[in-house]
Amino acid sequence: MRKQDVESQFSPYFHRYFRDFFGSPFELLKYEVFCRHLFQVTESANKRVLDVGCGFGITSMYLGALGAFRVVGVDHNKEKISLFQKILSRFEPPLTNVEVKLQDAISLGYEDNAFDIVVAIETISHVRDLDALLSETRRVLARRGILYVQDGNNSLNVLTRSQRRRFWKRLECGPVDDVVFRGTERPLPYIIRRGKIIRENFPDLDSAVVNQLARDTAGLFGDQITAAVEKYLREGRAINKPEFRFRNPDTGEYPEYEFNPFSLKRKLEKLGFSASLLKPYFYGGYPILPGKGVLRNLLACIQSRGILAFHPLSVLIAPSFRILARKRN
Repeated sequence: MRKQDVESQFSPYFHRYFRDFFGSPFELLKYEVFCRHLFQVTESANKRVLDVGCGFGITSMYLGALGAFRVVGVDHNKEKISLFQKILSRFEPPLTNVEVKLQDAISLGYEDNAFDIVVAIETISHVRDLDALLSETRRVLARRGILYVQDGNNSLNVLTRSQRRRFWKRLECGPVDDVVFRGTERPLPYIIRRGKIIRENFPDLDSAVVNQLARDTAGLFGDQITAAVEKYLREGRAINKPEFRFRNPDTGEYPEYEFNPFSLKRKLEKLGFSASLLKPYFYGGYPILPGKGVLRNLLACIQSRGILAFHPLSVLIAPSFRILARKRN
């Protein structure tokens, strides 16, 4: 489909998000291969699968088409869920085993033991309360259920760490790059959005004071911002700044928060999982192509020759990591 057709039938955000897929069928083929791999690793055949932070639902639909008994995709981004439903409605014959839910992942509206598998791909680096998400995940998993976590924010990778910090600063101070939009509308930098929240709740404050408070409340969100300003006005004390200063002021989401895979593995084990690090998945078996994916495809070739067969080494080299955890009795 041409760009203008995709944007008119779906949204500019949809085309921007999947620009690589639309630019080359080869990219979509590689993702299909990954989904087949994911289906096998998670043992999803004839199982009940929950896709947490499903986005536009591409992974959910693949898992359903490959033979999962039931797949439920949940996300709290309204635009993504709406487009997921639109894509799903075009299947012929219908994918009756795939469901779409607009839902917050940290408060899942499902009974205990409702799913055999939970998939969280590029989710944990955005969710505002990781402990709540993991707790809910364990609750809805059945006995010996599998949790699959994959994320591209590996703190052990030095090269991507510096890029990530530059990205955080752009979100905070601007300019916000078109590529990182999480919706069709262009978002304002975080500091400007906090300033708007403060002005709406404290209309009598001087502009200079509002600007200073917008800087001082970096990392706070929602009611935390107004509570901090009230405390500042009441007590005249500096605001206690949170450890992470780049959170979405409206939702509390993290912008590509980073994780040490080994620390996350230990956290899962303390929560009642038996967890193991998987070798990072590179889209191997394909030739190196010019353009954006050269490094990724180069790593794929290295992996295919066995150099990265020892996964602790590959975790240090790759920007992403994968963990497969099984719920203990």
